[in-house]
Amino acid sequence: MSSSKSLIENKRGIETLEITDNQVVVKAPIDRVSQAFFQERQAVNLKYDVYNNEVEITDLCFIIYQLKKHSWTLIKTENCEPSETYLNCNDAKILSSVLHTKAIFYSVIDNPINIYYNLYIDGDSKETFNFCNEYNDVDEDFEESDEDEASIEGLYTFHSKLRLVQDSDIKDEFTFVNAFFEEHDVYVPPLNTICESGKTGRKVTLTISGFQHDDFERMDYISVK
Repeated sequence: MSSSKSLIENKRGIETLEITDNQVVVKAPIDRVSQAFFQERQAVNLKYDVYNNEVEITDLCFIIYQLKKHSWTLIKTENCEPSETYLNCNDAKILSSVLHTKAIFYSVIDNPINIYYNLYIDGDSKETFNFCNEYNDVDEDFEESDEDEASIEGLYTFHSKLRLVQDSDIKDEFTFVNAFFEEHDVYVPPLNTICESGKTGRKVTLTISGFQHDDFERMDYISVK
């Protein structure tokens, strides 16, 4: 077993907030998730085991993947026109209900940082967290000093039907969200696939920098339109 493969199998949590991304995470095998999502989005095409194979980018398409030795399957948008059809909380809610399992909608924006998750169990929202930064201008008196960045003040909301959390428990947004995913045995990698938004009609070989075919139980591809 390669050290890279072993690392993927054992990783949990999130890697970074320095990305813009959203994913739906479902606690079920990829076979069940792909079929359920295909039906939910009324898709036109579902291709199995697409890693390192050619796919055609459509106006709306997604990848579904399950990492090796992980119990959750993840869904990621590959191209989305128009933007209102992007992955959202409703996808997680429906999949959780249909598959009678847990599902999480997770979203992060890197500048300014905005991080959000919503955990569903059997279609019921059980826990939500939303954090965003407020950027304040640096005082003009400090223009000549070493203070070359704006001050940052974070605002968050948290609601849970599963646990009690005090303000003092949320020391910073990364640690809190990372601990949530670790506790649920989830790893959300910052995937950058070869597909690029706005490239409708282009045929590409689907690969991911830093990953190999053996890092996945499987990766599927869904074209909605």
